[in-house]
Amino acid sequence: MDSAATQHNVRVLGVNDDSLRPGMAIPARLTSRSIGLVYAGDRSGATLRCAIAMAAVLLCGVGMAWASGAARLATRTAKTTVWSLSLAGPLLLTVGLVIAAW
Repeated sequence: MDSAATQHNVRVLGVNDDSLRPGMAIPARLTSRSIGLVYAGDRSGATLRCAIAMAAVLLCGVGMAWASGAARLATRTAKTTVWSLSLAGPLLLTVGLVIAAW
């Protein structure tokens, strides 16, 4: 059997469900082989959502630095170290989650 002729039930992300019909062909990108998700929306929308999520991650790092009192430390080296670690923590966690989800 030709793999192009094989039909699979997948969930389509990025488009309005009301505009989809069974058997309809639309260009899409596979997001997960194991759970059958495809993304058919505009790529700029996905980029915008990714940028907003990364801004939220960085905002969490800024909040951690503010809550820890990084601005009140005595030396510039201490301030830089605390700010760097506060921003690196959420970023490393995000990278780890992206790698695990990949």
